[in-house]
Amino acid sequence: MHATPRYYLLKDMVAVPPGQSVRAANGKNIPIRGLGRVSLENFITLEDVDYIPGLTANIVSVSKLAELDYEVIMGAECFVRDNTAGGALVGRGRRVNGVYVLDYLLVPPGRVAAAAPQEPAAN
Repeated sequence: MHATPRYYLLKDMVAVPPGQSVRAANGKNIPIRGLGRVSLENFITLEDVDYIPGLTANIVSVSKLAELDYEVIMGAECFVRDNTAGGALVGRGRRVNGVYVLDYLLVPPGRVAAAAPQEPAAN
């Protein structure tokens, strides 16, 4: 899941039903207050971003990036490559106290996940 504590980053935010929450690293449940998309300066758009006021940082989901056909390589540094653009570097970060901090991430507006492969029909 993508998430942010900064409501002003969210476009088209809608409220979520009460009772939805996430468990933080400290074991506490933090309520989710809304859902929207983040679109910054026409170079990054992330859909389905949870608004969670109790967070201390923005969270970008590696699995959601993978659904969009990005490759995330993690070591001492972190690299995000766009597999639809010949492996072009679109993000970079570094590990700080066990957490990856992105210096930049360029996800173009309108990028949607590829359709899941379908099982062949039984005869």
